[in-house]
Amino acid sequence: MSAEEKEFRAFVDGLFIEKRAGVNGFMHASAGLAGESGEVLDLMKKVWVYSRPLNTEKTIEEMGDVLHYFFQMMIKLTETGTDVSLKDIMNANMAKLRKRYPDGFTKEAAIARADKS
Repeated sequence: MSAEEKEFRAFVDGLFIEKRAGVNGFMHASAGLAGESGEVLDLMKKVWVYSRPLNTEKTIEEMGDVLHYFFQMMIKLTETGTDVSLKDIMNANMAKLRKRYPDGFTKEAAIARADKS
């Protein structure tokens, strides 16, 4: 785990106290992920639908909030005995997508989902 990841994880852990126990912690983290991802989506909708300029400052702010809740979920997984790092998640995602899209993304490969067979 990188020093930056350790520092951010400790920071989030220090803030993530209320509604942390049991299923409440998972619900807090997952609801936060969904809500903040929705805020990123809304920013992109304004660019896409209304032809507004991209608000990069607000986008970065909301991506930080997504990352915060993402780390909350990692902390909760660790509490259940599944010690997981950002590197673990990135490696698992790359392995899955390399299997699904060995030659890069195509609609056909997305439908076939080779990683699920």
